[in-house]
Amino acid sequence: MLKKEIEKIINKAIKQWIKKEQLKIKNVPVFCVEFPPPNIAGDFSCNVALVMAKEIKSSPYALARKITMLIDTTNICNKVEIAGAGFINFFISPGRLYEELEAICKQGEMYGKENIGRQELIQIEFVSANPTGPLHIGHGRGAAIGDALANILTFIGYKVEKEYYVNNRGKQIEVLGCSVMLQYDKISGQQLDRKEKKYLEEKKSEDIYKGEYIEEIARKIFNDKKYNKIEKGRERGHWFFEKAAIEIIQGWIEQVLNDLGVKFNTWFQESKLYEKKGRQTQIDKVTTLLKKKGYLYDKDGAIWFASSKLGDEKDRVVVRKNNEPTYLASDIAYHYDKFVQRKFKKVINIWGADHHGYVARLKGVITALGYNPQDLKVILYQLVSLYRGGKQIAMSTRKGEFVTLREVINEVGPDVCRFFFLMRGANSSLDFDLEIAKKQSPENPVYYIQYAHARICSIFKEAEKKNYSCRKKNIQLELLKEPEELELMKKLAFYPDIVQLCARKLEPHHIVIYLQDLAKNFHSYYNKFRILSDDIALRQARLKLVKGIKKIISNGLNLLGVSVPEKM
Repeated sequence: MLKKEIEKIINKAIKQWIKKEQLKIKNVPVFCVEFPPPNIAGDFSCNVALVMAKEIKSSPYALARKITMLIDTTNICNKVEIAGAGFINFFISPGRLYEELEAICKQGEMYGKENIGRQELIQIEFVSANPTGPLHIGHGRGAAIGDALANILTFIGYKVEKEYYVNNRGKQIEVLGCSVMLQYDKISGQQLDRKEKKYLEEKKSEDIYKGEYIEEIARKIFNDKKYNKIEKGRERGHWFFEKAAIEIIQGWIEQVLNDLGVKFNTWFQESKLYEKKGRQTQIDKVTTLLKKKGYLYDKDGAIWFASSKLGDEKDRVVVRKNNEPTYLASDIAYHYDKFVQRKFKKVINIWGADHHGYVARLKGVITALGYNPQDLKVILYQLVSLYRGGKQIAMSTRKGEFVTLREVINEVGPDVCRFFFLMRGANSSLDFDLEIAKKQSPENPVYYIQYAHARICSIFKEAEKKNYSCRKKNIQLELLKEPEELELMKKLAFYPDIVQLCARKLEPHHIVIYLQDLAKNFHSYYNKFRILSDDIALRQARLKLVKGIKKIISNGLNLLGVSVPEKM
């Protein structure tokens, strides 16, 4: 990994400089080695001179000059420059690029794999949509981010558990049961009994879920023998319709996520937190614990969490006057289960951006439980705007006006869905254009990348037809000296650093951007140069280069959960 090597030689140079100047600096300050902005020359840039200058009362530029004189670049760089106010920029040598190309071809899918995580247990909870209707494309974005992130963290040595939290209790579930019950009685022709009428009268009509899927659920309950074992109109109740509707909707959710390539280790039911084990539920356990710690108090007949002491803007109700726990009570118990009961070292929650106000109070919960709030990472993603024919499609779950994730997968395929969902950072809004997603042209980025892989496969098939061996040892890689070839090798050598950047920032979209650039460079190279050259030595070198490109494209798409076709 080039970034690590540069960090090492910088550390070594700084220690030599400190010793030479006889400075009393015990520890080298934390500095960054990053990819420079596109308009800055160099392959990596380091801010160490800017970080240290203030401490030793020197100008960053003067300090950068002293440090660069001691940097040993013989094994990795052919040039080191000082830029701007004192950044040190590194230029990777061609010789090192040849070494990396050899490593890529030899290691294949293992290239860039590290054991940074040392099998530390991480849980990623994502999607977790209320089981009150089919998933929409916003849920699909959360699914793609969570699954790709799990792949990346697993690749660098973490043990990752993927979990879906099923909110199978509360008001929205009661409303779901009522909505299905109303449709059921229309279909069956039965009259509501007295208890059902009274129950429905307590619910506001505007709360009732609408949409064809509600009728579909009601028809399934009416026609399915499994559900008709319960005597109609007598022993049934809203609880029956709630349970049946959740079961049906969760089945839909699991199937569409499977089709998107997303599978969970655990489907955690919220109701589990309210089940008694011995004399206590999980809610009771955590409430007792936080009361002892002084984080819960009674006021106006309710129980409050003192979250204002822990970074939240105000205290929050945990148990209402009617003794009904709030959503926060469930979340406290759920995260108690994650950290205390199941002993996850780190927890990542992936939520829609509308949950931003919830982050501070949940961080406060982790502190109150006695854990480091930094061990809980919350990724907030912006929702997706769907376009067709230049017009945005309006969505409303309650009114039943939305395009489901299933419809989008059926129209453009799971590969395109996953890739498009990952094209932007979670904090950026995402416009999903169905027309572009269906094109088989460079306008469609996932097609463009997959086509690069398929094109390389066809090159090797052609080489095989002509009996051009590409397995020769001692290939003269130094023949790869065109600027485009050096740029391609440089891009390949950056792959492990890109993967670790994604893991460090919890941002899978960096791989997407990287693959788009790599594919663009390859297609341009292919159109300009003849890979199956008549010059045997040059042909061997170029086949080695495109073999490396093929492997890296395959590795990157696999981490994103996108297929790697050999023919298109």
